[in-house]
Amino acid sequence: MPRAKHTAAEKLAILEALRKSGEHVGIFAQAHGVDPHTMRDWQALYERDGFAGLAEARKNQHYSQGLKLAAVTTYLNGEGSLRELAIRFGLRSKQQLLDWLNKYNGNK
Repeated sequence: MPRAKHTAAEKLAILEALRKSGEHVGIFAQAHGVDPHTMRDWQALYERDGFAGLAEARKNQHYSQGLKLAAVTTYLNGEGSLRELAIRFGLRSKQQLLDWLNKYNGNK
């Protein structure tokens, strides 16, 4: 059973409709029942990975300790937002980076 509310094709159709509408992401997302942050995440994933970026992840991705530490220290040095760094480091979402930050700050 899928975890996502929308298929990759539906996400792409929504993104195309947004592009054609010329509306602000927040207004468009709200009118279509999608959280604006989710819409921005879809845009970023589509820009980075194309159609495959919109597909639901079938299994968890494992990241090296080095990549995790690099992402955390880059954020703590103020070199980008959670969303920007998630894209830069190839993460599926900013939540992964936030989880790593919480573990880092909790000395885990």
